[in-house]
Amino acid sequence: MIVDIKFDDRFYDPIFSGTKTTTLRRSPKAERGDLFNLEGRPFVVTDVAEYGDMTDVLSLWKDEGFSSAGDMLDWIEDHNYTLPLYLHNFKPFAGNTICLAGEAFKLCSKPFRSIETQKLRTKKFEGLYKLNNGNILDCHEWFDPIWEDNEKPPYGAIYYDIYESQAIDEEDPISLDGGTLGYSKRDTLRHFDIWLHNCKQGTLVEKIGESELRS
Repeated sequence: MIVDIKFDDRFYDPIFSGTKTTTLRRSPKAERGDLFNLEGRPFVVTDVAEYGDMTDVLSLWKDEGFSSAGDMLDWIEDHNYTLPLYLHNFKPFAGNTICLAGEAFKLCSKPFRSIETQKLRTKKFEGLYKLNNGNILDCHEWFDPIWEDNEKPPYGAIYYDIYESQAIDEEDPISLDGGTLGYSKRDTLRHFDIWLHNCKQGTLVEKIGESELRS
């Protein structure tokens, strides 16, 4: 499952250097094996545990990326954290691929705004995307679309399926929704995003997987 875990800017360097290997949260944000992305770098959650004693919590100050237990306590009080708290252990994800519905994808992190003007006719759109509702979209070029006899065939077509984020690496996931979109020579990824929005299926947030079929 791909999850969204945000960090304060002060923790970026400790995370990337390997000093910070845990994060305390008010509620569980992930399960063991879940992946999250930070500045284009993938991490995997290795354990999640509940803590109900502040002494035990403060003993984790170094793993949490603080300079001392007092520094950590100040942070907890400033952010109104109360017990119980949930400790998420994580480490860099060693792999570079994820699987969905039997297909392998190379992990990537491309914010939608950085690729929204990409022409659909290049077929570079193929891959996995995170939607604003937390679901995952898998899209490909549809090479043999079927249109009504009275319809003019478009320049090209996209077919896509939408899955819950838990579907990543599941053996036989079932899609929640899907569809097809014919596109013109001038259409961009932004047009696909508008289509999804109008269909009430969500909007594109980030490309998270490149189709290995295009590699």
